[in-house]
Amino acid sequence: MALIIACVLGLLLGVVVNLLADFLPARRHYEIARSSPFTTVKPTLPGFFPHRADGSRWSPVYWSGLITALHHQPVYDPPRTFRRVLVEVGMSVSFALIVAAYQNDPAMGSHVPFLLLYLPPLVLIAVIDLEHRFVMIETLLATVLIVIAEQVINPRYPLWLILQGAEYAFIATVGIYLLGIVFGGLIQLISGRRIGRTIFGFGDVEIATLGGLILGTSLLIPALFIMIFSGGIGSLLFILLRKRRRGKYRRFSAIPYGPFICLGVAVALYLPNIAVIVTVLVFGYNPF
Repeated sequence: MALIIACVLGLLLGVVVNLLADFLPARRHYEIARSSPFTTVKPTLPGFFPHRADGSRWSPVYWSGLITALHHQPVYDPPRTFRRVLVEVGMSVSFALIVAAYQNDPAMGSHVPFLLLYLPPLVLIAVIDLEHRFVMIETLLATVLIVIAEQVINPRYPLWLILQGAEYAFIATVGIYLLGIVFGGLIQLISGRRIGRTIFGFGDVEIATLGGLILGTSLLIPALFIMIFSGGIGSLLFILLRKRRRGKYRRFSAIPYGPFICLGVAVALYLPNIAVIVTVLVFGYNPF
């Protein structure tokens, strides 16, 4: 019964994540357009729930990307069918696996509710960064509130340990961020071509700092190593796909690293043993 409840809850929260992944960026674009002095047409505030062309709201059944895809209903524009189905099915399966893995664990069983709560914001942060190349402060603050609630109700680690994790993550990634600025300046100096965006943005620093707050110091290093390793593979795949689709790749194009940071945090949080094994095998470093 617990697994069935977890599957249904994961599916429902997947629907919410998909709605937020559409609404939050649309609202940000609306606010930018509304405040722009160059806008002559007053923008329309986007709605949270999908509407038909005549203004009527779609049935709640069709808020699900999975059901929309199965019924071939034109609910969303753009449809982003693959993302919607992947998020809903992925979260449903993930919730069931988390419950199955930890509900009877003497050390982690009582922490299952918060382990489940961390997954939706991590997925939401990754999706928005992948699709829009920016990080929403609302998603970060919502996750911080979950961290605070966990500390008050049932802490996994002492407060000083998670604050230290956030500090170490900030120091490590802000160093990468500053190196990216220096690198961009050197490229501009040598080639005369301006690099419009830093290779590793400050939003990535914020996500990593949030990850340190969730993990504390104990699993931060495996999370960072997985972030670096997966980010390198992802960057290579990104270049190959760009070359295949467009016939060329523009050097120093911005690549969203938020999904890889979230992946590192998720692996370290939900699969700590695997995170440590990967760190040892790939990097030759044992964090314990």
